[in-house]
Amino acid sequence: MENNTSETLLVKGSLEVPGSYNYLKSVRHFVSILLTLNIIKKEETDNIVLVVDEAVANVIEHSYKCDPTKFLQVYIEVYTKHIKIEIIDRGKSFDFDKFGDVDLEEYKKERRKGGLGIYLIKRLIDKAEYKKEEKGFNRLKLIKYLN
Repeated sequence: MENNTSETLLVKGSLEVPGSYNYLKSVRHFVSILLTLNIIKKEETDNIVLVVDEAVANVIEHSYKCDPTKFLQVYIEVYTKHIKIEIIDRGKSFDFDKFGDVDLEEYKKERRKGGLGIYLIKRLIDKAEYKKEEKGFNRLKLIKYLN
């Protein structure tokens, strides 16, 4: 992951996990530890943990169909003014921009469950970019600016 600013990199880390819901707790713990080490506000930490959890759960369910023989990677870099997260998988890709627009009143009326992952990502993160790479993998890049 590249950084095009003159900001100082405070910490970075990566985690590779199988495509199974059994590893979501490990992903949440990994993200939380990297962020709390750097005095990120609790509310921002909680939001970012939620976003990464939703993104990884989407890969596990929709891209990998809960196949623990497939692996995904989570990369995090914490800078003085922003956090950069990348989630890499080699599963089925999709059109990220087509999802995420949710009428919450209609959602509640229909008593739907699930389906809010991309909505939450787009609401809680400052910049989200999903790309099918030429080398056969998908990359979700998330940027959260720090106040």
